[in-house]
Amino acid sequence: MIAIVDTGGTNFASIQNAFARLGKETFIGAKKNDLDKASHLILPGVGHASRAAKKLKDNDLWDYLKLETRPVLGICLGMQLLYSF
Repeated sequence: MIAIVDTGGTNFASIQNAFARLGKETFIGAKKNDLDKASHLILPGVGHASRAAKKLKDNDLWDYLKLETRPVLGICLGMQLLYSF
């Protein structure tokens, strides 16, 4: 299962629809316990970097993502947030 990390953006439906067409199941998660269940992570990006970073930090996901070893796909802003690590 693929987790879409909730960064406060708005393109979740587009991502879910794209993966559904590929026959892949996704879910939106904002907590470590939820994301731990996924085989892959998607960090989407529509919005402001400072707001997305704050949401990740507020949900204790900032350092969690830095240490991640599973495949992570950053899309647009999501890739920019991953860039520093």
